[in-house]
Amino acid sequence: MLTIYDDATLEAALATPLGDTCRNLIGRIVSDARASDLWDQLTCIVLIDPNDDAKDLEGILGFDPKEGPLGNAVGELIPWWDWLEHHPGWFELLTTTGTDFAYFLLVPDAGGDRSGLAELCRMHEHA
Repeated sequence: MLTIYDDATLEAALATPLGDTCRNLIGRIVSDARASDLWDQLTCIVLIDPNDDAKDLEGILGFDPKEGPLGNAVGELIPWWDWLEHHPGWFELLTTTGTDFAYFLLVPDAGGDRSGLAELCRMHEHA
């Protein structure tokens, strides 16, 4: 899991081997956040690795992503995110916290997703 929340972590993330789609998504999110004066301390991009599990994400979000912040059972899950978009090979989730902080989660649409988040995205992408 890569967490990007300032220029230093952005530079470090971009120095890793990322595909073009992921690079473009990160670049667009950062560009939009900067244009809206939301980059410094108000935006966090979390690049999920297929090996990350639900506990890894819970450490970032504060809740199990398969249950949501209200602790719903998976079959009863009401999407907890504010935005979901499917890109080639990636899901982009946006969730806001309060009125002035946003998490962008970039979730690979690949097999072997230990967190279960890609499966949730597939279930809700057309909802």
